[in-house]
Amino acid sequence: MAARRKRKSKDEEIDPVAVAIMFVIVGTYFIYTQYLLPLYNAFISLSPIYIFLITLIVGIIVIISIHSVFKYRKMRIKKKEERRRQQILARGVEFDNIINFLENEVQLRYGKRKIEKDYQQDLEQAMKVLTDRHGYDIEYERSHSRHRIDFVINGSIGIEMKVYKGGSQVKRALLSQMSEYSQYCDKIVGFVVNVTEETNESIKSEIDSQLNYQKVIDPNDYHITVQGVI
Repeated sequence: MAARRKRKSKDEEIDPVAVAIMFVIVGTYFIYTQYLLPLYNAFISLSPIYIFLITLIVGIIVIISIHSVFKYRKMRIKKKEERRRQQILARGVEFDNIINFLENEVQLRYGKRKIEKDYQQDLEQAMKVLTDRHGYDIEYERSHSRHRIDFVINGSIGIEMKVYKGGSQVKRALLSQMSEYSQYCDKIVGFVVNVTEETNESIKSEIDSQLNYQKVIDPNDYHITVQGVI
């Protein structure tokens, strides 16, 4: 037991940080005395013209190096901006593809006992076409903080679905949710399933006018689609 305690105390005496500092000090002193000091002495022993030329050359090298660093940084920023521009263009194409699909290819069947969840599941099945056709990644009920978006496509385009059965409650809820979800999605689609006799155009027009009035979302970053059922 005593031997073990003695070995432990011996290990504690070795401080790796202190050892590292000691090596740095010794190494710095060695480099200074063996290389830097002789170079300095040789430098100051030169004639003024040589000192001037060496200083000039070193200055030019430093200026060229600094210029190269700034040029490289500028090139990186430019490439980053170009990638961002390409991403925005690609996102716009994806957004158009999704809107076109929802408006022209999706047909949801009416069910007297169907609730919003049922229509969401029907849409989830229908949107598998987007994955097969374009390779889009589609997440159902993705959570962001305390919010849950019905669908998120490729991590940046949201779809919020509502079933409209008359009145203004659904419209108000959609407006509120789209405004909130725009924080988490680059673009968002409000998809309204209309099971009433009211025209799709009038529902869309009312929601659009409210969104334009609120000015919370850029008009280029959202779209309202209203579809009837079969």
